[in-house]
This record gives sequence, structure tokens and C-alpha cells, in this order.
Amino acid sequence: MNREWTNSDSAEDDEKSAINDDKIKVGDVIKLKLEGVGAKGDVFGRYKRIVVFVKGKNKMTDGEIIQAKVTLIKENCAFAEPC
Repeated sequence: MNREWTNSDSAEDDEKSAINDDKIKVGDVIKLKLEGVGAKGDVFGRYKRIVVFVKGKNKMTDGEIIQAKVTLIKENCAFAEPC
């Protein structure tokens, strides 16, 4: 499934042009600055405004920048694996 995600459903018309740049697709390799550890132990960062959980990366250095491959996109977040 080749699904794209963007939060362009926002009611704020003035934000829509910036939000259109937030599109990611399954298979994309993205650069993330890690921000913390989620409830299930996976680390997370943000790609623009999208929260991305990185599976299999349980340890992190605060502010570490990694490359990750997007594996799943949900309505309000995405999942990736470290490259």
C-alpha cells in the first residue's frame, strides 16, 4: 500500500501551504532528530510536524540525528526503522 500522510485537513487555511510540504510515504528515508522514548520503549522524533516512532532503536543520545526508513503511516503518526 502506497499511502501518503499529511495533516492538511487542518482548519487553518494559512497553514495549509506549509503543511503540504509534510508529506511522507512508506519507503521514504528521512532524517530525524530524536526527542525521547515512547510508552512502548521506541524512540521518537519529528519529521517536520509528524511524530515518527523508530522501532528497534531503544537507546538514544539526546538530540541524536539518525536516518530512518518509513515502514507504516497512521492517521496521527508514522513508524520507521533505523537505516
